[in-house]
Amino acid sequence: MLSKGVRDLSMRSYAKCPDEEIVISGISGQFPKTRDMNEFAKNLYEKVDLSEEVDELWKEVLPEIPDKIGKAANVKKFDATFFGVHYKQAHLTDPSMRFILECSYESILDLEALKKHN
Repeated sequence: MLSKGVRDLSMRSYAKCPDEEIVISGISGQFPKTRDMNEFAKNLYEKVDLSEEVDELWKEVLPEIPDKIGKAANVKKFDATFFGVHYKQAHLTDPSMRFILECSYESILDLEALKKHN
């Protein structure tokens, strides 16, 4: 949990009593106009509008779509070789599955960084 005013996700609060059961886990996510969780937290604290106006083409096709939407950044950037996925398979894979792979790995890295920080 971030304390109010904390701008870096590495500064997290911890249990005050050793008898309290807590889970220390990594964190990751992909959000509009952000590269990582620290940038996302910074944008939230600074109240940056992360949404974009919808193209008119979408309005014609889907008139019920909201006026503003969030678009995930780096959708086309996926390192298939790193994850051991053939490039043709990666190209055909649903982007949400690639997001799950990337976010899972980033969560593990975040957990390792948190362990080293303590």
